[in-house]
Formats: sequence, structure tokens, C-alpha cells
Amino acid sequence: MQPMQPLTRQESRPSIYSWWSDSNPGLHGPTINLHTATKPLLRYLHHRQALDLLAKNRYSPLSDAVLEVYSSFFPSNLIAFSTKAAIVAELAARSLSDETDARAVAGSPILLDIKSMLECCDARMEQSCCRLLGNLANHRGTAPDVLKLKPCLQLVFLLRGGKSKVVALAMYALSAIARYEDGAEAIVEAKALDHALELLTSSDALTQGWTCELLASLAGQESTALAVLAISPWGPLMALLCDGDASTIQPAQLALSKVAELLDSQARPVGDPRAIDYLLELFKSEDRESLMRTCKLVGQLARDQCTVPILLDLRMCERLVALLYDDNPNVVIWAMAMLDQIARWVDGAEAVVDAGFTTHVSNLPDLPSQIVGLSTWSIIARYKTTAMLTSTVKKFFLLVALGDDEGLVLPLCRMTESTGGARAIVDTNGVRQMLRLLDSPIPFLRKHTCLLIATLAVCESTASAVSDLKLCMGLVSLFDIDEHGLQRDAAWAMYTLYHIASRPDGAQAVVKANATRHILRFLRSTSTTVRKYTCQLVGKLALHESTAMELLDLGAHVSLVSLLRDDDGGSQVVDQVMSGLSEWADGVAVIC
Repeated sequence: MQPMQPLTRQESRPSIYSWWSDSNPGLHGPTINLHTATKPLLRYLHHRQALDLLAKNRYSPLSDAVLEVYSSFFPSNLIAFSTKAAIVAELAARSLSDETDARAVAGSPILLDIKSMLECCDARMEQSCCRLLGNLANHRGTAPDVLKLKPCLQLVFLLRGGKSKVVALAMYALSAIARYEDGAEAIVEAKALDHALELLTSSDALTQGWTCELLASLAGQESTALAVLAISPWGPLMALLCDGDASTIQPAQLALSKVAELLDSQARPVGDPRAIDYLLELFKSEDRESLMRTCKLVGQLARDQCTVPILLDLRMCERLVALLYDDNPNVVIWAMAMLDQIARWVDGAEAVVDAGFTTHVSNLPDLPSQIVGLSTWSIIARYKTTAMLTSTVKKFFLLVALGDDEGLVLPLCRMTESTGGARAIVDTNGVRQMLRLLDSPIPFLRKHTCLLIATLAVCESTASAVSDLKLCMGLVSLFDIDEHGLQRDAAWAMYTLYHIASRPDGAQAVVKANATRHILRFLRSTSTTVRKYTCQLVGKLALHESTAMELLDLGAHVSLVSLLRDDDGGSQVVDQVMSGLSEWADGVAVIC
């Protein structure tokens, strides 16, 4: 038996992967795989290539060809996330500033890659993708493409990661998507609100701010509003107003205002009443925009019956009254409107007056607009103090007569809504003041003075006061004003005379003012409104014997009836005229 031959090592096949070790047999250490060694170099070269492409195309419109080149970088695992993130960041920046570029990105296959890259676990990549989605959602033209992508689940998942910049940008994207009803519903379904309260207390101001924006958008959508109320965000939002970063105050105010609009009998604004105490700090702000938002928020809270006592206990009315002396007219308007809101509740008007409102009314000539005047009257009317009513009427008339602000004639019209207000107008020599206003060169003033007189004419306690010959003559004088052939003044005057003629003494005053001389002319007017009110005046005059004869003296009553029948709705007036004339002996004779 022959001995076994010793084993011999077969020569291995040469390999490029082991070339270095095969060429250096004396060296000790592991064999280096050259393929592995080249990966960092390839990543570096790809990164340089991508940056060069971005720089080359930065100032040119995004074309399909360029976007196709960019998208070719995304599928490969040999390309670093930093390279992909740089491309997405460039697209995000261009989508923010140029809607045309945003449309190009939204219409390319890149958008599908963005959704998958939200799950890549690379912070830079996630940030860039979130920023791009948010920027696209902020454009109405590209928002539908983002909604169609349905990225909400992925974005909400990023809220759990704990990476502050990623969380902030994910919330930014969600807040932009939430502006649309479909997006808001998708966000709620993705359980984003499960994280809202925690993120409101985040140490990152950006995260807090975008969370407030998200809540404001969701509260503004009918389909998702109740979901916001369900998490009761009052406490954290109120805390942001007082303790938050300066950049979070505005979004927190916005969110609170939107949520406060949802208040009803089943939704309480705060679990702890002391939370409203944070509002007092905001009144110390020197930022006028902040003050206006604070006023609006107080007004929203004042809509809820349960929070009004808290506002009153905190002497909120005093804060608002103090703002009535602010140099900024818009702040004054908002403060006045919010006092008006508080005054709608039991004890509210009294609290407003007790806060020094009456002192402010004494300085009424300094008020800037008709809105302030309307709110002033609204508060005073609820307080129902005769002396205050009379004082306010005098000041309003003074302002209007001086021409300081013709818009303040509107509160005078509103005053007639109560018996006390109407009586106060008459008792302060209102007829003389209204005569002066009828002669104003301002059409707005003439119109609303007519409406004011008409309202007083139907009020039992003031009707006789405006059945005044001089006042009727002043109204008739408006018949000759014909700006651009529109006959607006004639329509307003005829409307007012029609109301005055409802009473016998008023009808007599209308006739003595020679209004009937214009009837046939205005029945032929090209203005439908003028013809309508002329017909109605004829109907009123026919109801009183003393003035019915004036209609007969016009002559050719058949022609009058013919003119009336030609007008829309004239048949009813004809019936009224004929019925009225038939009540009187002379009228029956003529009709027959």
C-alpha cells in the first residue's frame, strides 16, 4: 500500500478584490475589499456632481429634463442621504418662492419619492422632505397634489421621533395641509391631535408655533372642529400667551380665537378659571397687532356665558376701556367692539359703564369712526340711562354737523331702535339738526338722514314730531337732485315721505310741502325704486280724506291709474288708491 501524498494547496484564481494582499504576501492584516473602499469615493463624486447640477440650474426654470436628472439620484443606495437632502432642500426653496417651480415639482415623479423618503430615518432628509411638502401645500395650485399623495401618516409618525427640527417641520407641513378640508380630516384620522398637547409644551418654539397653527386650521374646519375641542387645548395655549417665546404669542392667540369661536353650551373654555388671568399680561404689550388680537380673543371668550363672570371678576372691562384712549384707531375700534360684546350679557353693560365708559363718552368727539359710534350706542342703549342717551345724541349731532365724521349718522339711525333713543333724538332739537343734514353736500349723509326720519315717523312717540312742514319741504327739495340720472335722493325722500304720510297730520304736511306736484313726473321715472315709493305714497295719501282730494285735483285720475298699472306691483297700489278714494263722497263721484 502506497503512502498517501501530502495535501497540496491549489492555486487560487486571481481576484481584483484580493490583488493588494496577493501582491504583498509579507504584509499582515485583513484583506481589503476594493469595491467597499470605493464607496465613499463614489458618494463624494455623486455629491459633487449633484451640487454642480444644482448650482448650474439654480437660476433657470425647472424643466422636466432637469427634474428627471434630479430624480435619478433618489433610487440608488450608493448615493448618500446628504446628497438627496441637498436636492430636496433646493426644490423646497424654489417651491417656496416661485409657484411655477412648485407646479413643476408637483407634476414630476419626485413627489412619490418624497413620500417614501419620509421614512428614511435620516434627519436631514426628513427635514427637507417636510419643508418641501409644506411649501407645496401653501400654494393653492399645488396643494391638491400634496393631498393626493396622502403623506399625513408618515408626517404624524415623525412627531414621535424626538428630533426637534424634524418635529417642527413635520408640524409645519401638517399645518399647511390642514388649511384644506380633506387635509384636515386626514390629519385627524392620522391621530395628529394625540401629540398636540405634548408639543404645545415642547421646549422648541418653532414646534409650539406650528402646533398652534395646526390647531387654528383644524378649529376653522367644520368637520374637524369638535376634534380640537375634545382635547381641551385651553390650558397649554393660555400658558403660551404668558410664558411662551415671543414668536409663539401670535399663533397662540390665533389658535385661541379660533377655538373660542366654537364655544357653546357643551364646550367650556377653561378647566381652571385662572388661565384667563394670562390675558391680563397681554394688555401690557406695546405691539398694536398683539393688542388687537387680544381684544378679539376677549370678545370670543365673552360669547360664552360661563366665562363672562370670570372676565368681569378680572376687571377686563377696565383694560378694554383704557384702550379707548389708544393712539391707534384700530385698537380703539376693537376695544369698543369687545366692550359691546360683553355688554350683551346680564350685568355686562353695567360693568362696562362702571369701568369708566361714561367718562369716555364725554370725550366722544375724539372717536375715530362710525364703527366706534355704533358700538358706543349699542352699549348705552343696553344700559338705558336717559341722561346718557340725551348726552350721546347731542354729541353725535355735533360731530355730524361739524363734518368730522359723517359715518356717525349710523348710530343715530340705530338709536331709533329703542323708544328712549328715538325720544332722545327728538328732545335734543333733532328736527332742526336733521334739516341741516338734508342740506348736506354728502350723499351718504342725505341718505341716512332720510332713513332716520322715516324710522322716527313710524315710532308712536316721535311720529308727530317729524310730521313737520319744514322737514317735509326739506325732503321735497331732494327731488331736484339728480346725480348721473340715478335719482337716488328722490328715492330716499319719497320713501321717507311715504312713511310720514301714514298719519293724517303727516299726510297734510306732505301735501303742503307740494310733494304731490311731482307725483305724475315720478310715476314716469326710469328708476324702478322711485316709481315704487311714489306709488306707495299715493296709496297712503288716498287713505286720508283731506289728502285724497289732492290726488283728484291732479286730474285725469284714469291716467294716474294707468301709470300705476304699468308698474311692477302697481295693481295692489291701484286697489289701495281706489279703495281709499271710495271712502270719500267726492272720490266716489269721480270714480263713478
